Amino acid sequence: MPDTATPIASGPQETRQPAARAARVQPFIVMDVMNQAAAIERGGGSVVHMEVGQPSAPTPASIRAAAARALDHGRIGYTQALGTDSLRARIARHYGAAYGVDVAAERVVVTTGSSGGFILAFLACFQPGARIAISAPGYPAYRNILIALGLEPVAIEVGPETRFALTPDLIARAHREKPLAGVLTMSPANPTGVVMAPDAIAAVAAECRRLGLWYISDEIYHGLTYDQPATTALSADPDAIIVNSFSKYYCMTGWRVGADGRLRGDRRMRGDQVRLCAKPRLFAGGSAADRARRFPARRRRLLHLLRHRPIFQRFHELLPRCSEWRRRRDHARTGFR
Repeated sequence: MPDTATPIASGPQETRQPAARAARVQPFIVMDVMNQAAAIERGGGSVVHMEVGQPSAPTPASIRAAAARALDHGRIGYTQALGTDSLRARIARHYGAAYGVDVAAERVVVTTGSSGGFILAFLACFQPGARIAISAPGYPAYRNILIALGLEPVAIEVGPETRFALTPDLIARAHREKPLAGVLTMSPANPTGVVMAPDAIAAVAAECRRLGLWYISDEIYHGLTYDQPATTALSADPDAIIVNSFSKYYCMTGWRVGADGRLRGDRRMRGDQVRLCAKPRLFAGGSAADRARRFPARRRRLLHLLRHRPIFQRFHELLPRCSEWRRRRDHARTGFR
């Protein structure tokens, strides 16, 4: 018997190497923390999850019910590549109602999550090696996606003097050092939570136009604001590229809507209409029995509260003071109608 084993095969297998760009993509630390937390929970430990940016509320009951109906009726096949026509039209109409901007349905593209939207936008706008300005601190996945696509993220340091957001001066300075091809901003921002004022967004949009740069605006946290609504970059630049998502405002972080996503949450609506927002109705509309039927999982708690009327009244009085209730209230007022 020889002292060393003879290789079973040789040749191409020995030269296979991962792409060089893969080695330059840093791990997304949030996912590492989530994996460690899951390991602790599997071992019986208790974890307070604060590692990912997502609402604490569950997906609205009407969305879950609509998804179940879609599965029951076999709507699981391919759909139009850019999204179902009725969904694209409904999203366009939402931008007119919520922001006062005209968006043609033909400009709306529905992707499987906002990350898919970023990938398509970067591929459509930038040549390999192009430089795109992002803020530091900022969402780390921007950098990873750009590097994976052969693009160069240009992290520009921001601080309290600029409200942790990119400004025209910072963009112009980076462009003078070495030409940029685009600018990416986020408002409300992750991880700072900063909401850019309308004039700040308009100033960045004007500078991008002046320099001939693509302006991409990440607006997935729209609706999760308290003092005032967030402003879309489309109000300042009709050619801006907007990336939005159902995951945050509609509490669908574990979902990927994809090219269909026609979730009908109201039986009174026609079959070709799309309802993307389920208003929280635990304490609104109809009799107590109606509310209990709409929320089967909460029926026992609701009936218990109604049997103890003083407790229910006090609970109802305290709800408006809770920030979570304010978010749900705004969700009902500004969501899709």
